[in-house]
Amino acid sequence: MPAHDLAILRACLRQIEALGEEINALEGEIMARGKALKGLRRLLQVPGLNLLSAISLLAEIGDITQFETSKQLVSYAGLATSTRQSNETTRHGKVTKQGRKRLRTVCIQAVLSMVNRTQTPLMEIYQKKKREKGAGKAICARARKLLTVIFVVLKKELDYWYLRGQTLQSQAAGARCRGLNLDFA
Repeated sequence: MPAHDLAILRACLRQIEALGEEINALEGEIMARGKALKGLRRLLQVPGLNLLSAISLLAEIGDITQFETSKQLVSYAGLATSTRQSNETTRHGKVTKQGRKRLRTVCIQAVLSMVNRTQTPLMEIYQKKKREKGAGKAICARARKLLTVIFVVLKKELDYWYLRGQTLQSQAAGARCRGLNLDFA
């Protein structure tokens, strides 16, 4: 490799190393400040959310009491589907993208980190939706569902494992109605 190319390469590597150190310092600062956020422990129970994602979600959502329903939180994030109505005709379209872009981005990144890495009900539904509608729509749908789960966890101050138990119990009840006996203990 020529000497001038080697000099440029070394300069680029020094810049990358300096940026890496700066990113680590900023992440440390974010984590130090974010550890005091209410609801952080509960969000960390959700599979696929790491500390930085949970802090980012809490910071972007703000006070959860400002939302009455999970639909309001989904709309706030810009993950709600558009609806066009004329007389008796209703058409649902693409995601509105009107809302908090960073909140939407963090939700989608969290779903992307979960894909093919975790075996959760969220990801099982993602795989089914992906086969039906395609990967992009499936990711947006799971991001909406993730926000709904986050809303319930924060608003009702429930632990995620409790929600998972409720889901399993409701599935068992539905199976009993169909004549099957499933026992989730």
